[in-house]
Amino acid sequence: ALASLEEGAAVYRSLVATDPLRMAWKTDFAALLENQASLLLELGQPGRAEPCSAEAVALCRDGLAREPGENGRRVDLAEALETLGDVRAAQHRPVEAGDAWREGLDRLAGLEGTEGRARKSRIRLLLRLHRVEAAREALRGMAAEARREPEFQAFCASHGLKG
Repeated sequence: ALASLEEGAAVYRSLVATDPLRMAWKTDFAALLENQASLLLELGQPGRAEPCSAEAVALCRDGLAREPGENGRRVDLAEALETLGDVRAAQHRPVEAGDAWREGLDRLAGLEGTEGRARKSRIRLLLRLHRVEAAREALRGMAAEARREPEFQAFCASHGLKG
């Protein structure tokens, strides 16, 4: 799986280089890099994950700068910062991890009442920052079908919060 992600990253890198204004490619490339970073974390290789994660954050920052009113871009950046925080936590850099998670949470400001990715990202970030009561409150307002997603339930449970 890692080899496929690395091949995909090479293809997207060349696509983005040929047309740097094409945001769809950058968005897909950032998502691929986040997946690559997450896989490298699972494999116990946070040092290799960091450049992938940092590049995903840079791509998402660029997307938000180009479309500042687009809420999806804010969520993309928050999720990329969440992954970067996870990488830094795995590298035993808790201050930098916390900074990334807090910035991700800040990027979601004003989206507290929305469903979907924004709410789930907000809950995950709150839990990473040990703000369990705030996460519990956000979870209460979440639609039942979203709360039942197995991966999301497992994450909440791993932080002592019943999804």
